[in-house]
Amino acid sequence: MSIQSSENGFTRISTQGQRTDHRFEFWRSLFPRIDIDVLYKEGRQNFKADLLRYSAPGLCDFGYGVNDDTIARFAKPESEFVMLSLPLSGAVHMRMGTGTTCSVKAGEGLIVVDSMQPMTSASESHSHLCLTIPRARATAVMGDDLAALGGGVRVLPLTGLPALLASHLQMMASCSEALDAPAAVIAMQSGVDMALGALTQMGGTETALQDGLHLDAVHAAASRYIQLNFRAQGLTALTVAQAVGCSRAHLYRAFDVRNHSVGDMIRDTRLDYAAGLLTSSPYLSVDQIAHQCGYGGGSALARVFRKYRGITASEYRSRYRR
Repeated sequence: MSIQSSENGFTRISTQGQRTDHRFEFWRSLFPRIDIDVLYKEGRQNFKADLLRYSAPGLCDFGYGVNDDTIARFAKPESEFVMLSLPLSGAVHMRMGTGTTCSVKAGEGLIVVDSMQPMTSASESHSHLCLTIPRARATAVMGDDLAALGGGVRVLPLTGLPALLASHLQMMASCSEALDAPAAVIAMQSGVDMALGALTQMGGTETALQDGLHLDAVHAAASRYIQLNFRAQGLTALTVAQAVGCSRAHLYRAFDVRNHSVGDMIRDTRLDYAAGLLTSSPYLSVDQIAHQCGYGGGSALARVFRKYRGITASEYRSRYRR
């Protein structure tokens, strides 16, 4: 089959289920908001492409695509969206309506595209992760003219929020089958929040930086950073704020509105991981597990474990060993 939908909302699509002379037209029909063609005429025959897609309410879409070389033209009427694309392999060559050109290879940055600006992109040996959001949501945090995108394209370095968003999109692709429907909704919303936060910082407007929307982005990005770095003993609210690109006070506000604290999330993430190791890895000592969870030693883990789980780490291991 060409299209396989799962119960959690993710859809896998492949051209391989189509007749060889219909494969490219089938692929092009999946993207009505842009004009796609093959980069070379001979590429129409036996066109190869695969896509993992998740569509959320509000015209937000996630995709992981691998395809033969194509060329895409933007600025189709009534196609108002902003796309954030992370190249994973190959290269993308872009020419804006102003005549400016740029090329981005895998690992060089996160590409942000305003669909309403005339632009042509050519991809070679290309695979990428992408997130599209309605243009109106982008203008709400960046301003009506999206001036920060210049001629319609901006490449963001993979630091701070863009780096955390890139990591999150990669995890969505790799863990799609393990997510149930509610978890998929949460993962998608977290991605959208981080994307809007990255756009907010790019726009640099004071009012946008203070609104609740950005608090959602900060919380999503901080949560992702903690999940990736909870093993570090030096993890604090300050290091999280620096990684996300906001002040410590702003980070605190993002957690306060959820009646939770940064310290709570760091502790809970560490304890959840420790609990998993205690029951699944009997060959590891409590001291070894403590170091793997960001604690200085077994006694530190034991104190926290007893206080917040009600029993000692050793008792937990005996009771719930798999």
